[in-house]
Amino acid sequence: MHKTADAIVFFKSQTRHKVLLIKRKNPPFQGEWAFPGGFLEHHEDPLDGCLRELYEETDLLLKKEQAIVLEVRQKSGRDPRGETHTYPFLFILDSCPPIKAKDDAQRAVWVDLVKIEKLAFDHGAILCEALGRLFPLLDTPFPTEVVFFGGSFNPWHEGHNACIKLFLKAHQDKLLVIVPDTSPWKKEVITEEHFCYYQAFKHLQAQLKPNEVVIYPGFYGKENSNPTANWFLKITARKKGLLVGDDQFAALKKWENAPALMAAMDFLFVVPRDLNDNERGLIKNELLIMNKKMEITILADHEYRHVSSTKIRNGHETR
Repeated sequence: MHKTADAIVFFKSQTRHKVLLIKRKNPPFQGEWAFPGGFLEHHEDPLDGCLRELYEETDLLLKKEQAIVLEVRQKSGRDPRGETHTYPFLFILDSCPPIKAKDDAQRAVWVDLVKIEKLAFDHGAILCEALGRLFPLLDTPFPTEVVFFGGSFNPWHEGHNACIKLFLKAHQDKLLVIVPDTSPWKKEVITEEHFCYYQAFKHLQAQLKPNEVVIYPGFYGKENSNPTANWFLKITARKKGLLVGDDQFAALKKWENAPALMAAMDFLFVVPRDLNDNERGLIKNELLIMNKKMEITILADHEYRHVSSTKIRNGHETR
């Protein structure tokens, strides 16, 4: 098993956000963009190795106290060279220091986030996590009522659009936050040779552009399970709730830490899919036993209610 460390170095200002990338000189992903990083030496501390590789590839010297630890990446198949555990560290700077490509880097450049298309390895997923730290969801109180719409969205389709439009039409006073996530219990069908979560995130942004919503990227490409209760309970807002399809509505009682999640929810919005009115009514009554003060609203029906990401992935349905 190999160990590597990567440096995700952001320049952040009020108007511009850039990240430091290198163009790889050697295989795998030769000629593609990636974060500075490389293999750890024997018994080397991951942060020491990260700072060493950053200097060796870009001539940039940073300090240990500037580092923010991100999640260790160790999913099977993430590196074509074999089983590899990667330790990513985030650095946020208020300037763009001069850099110079060295060692395994063919080029080293500061790149605007909007200009990044695709990254090597699983660096797109790491970038999404880093962006979640750059624009925090959990540490910033929401000044208004907020509703979260989460899912793997693999792929995004007309049914998802209908959910958003139905909600925004009826509840313009509430902020809608889209939370793309990765479910370890769902089979991921990836047709491309190499899938980049940041590329997928940018595609999702383009799909959502006409709508007045916020997209939180921090969970996109996570390797570990991410129960909604783990982050929803930490949200600070005047009032908060979820937007779900009625398939999720039917399963809410079985979600991890469901009693605490229900108790923390001020409202729940449900988009019709497969259930009939009587079935939704029974589920609504069961959930209200867990929190009598929660407002449960069944939204209007829509023509894309039977469109399914699973069916699209399996080739049984067109978008």
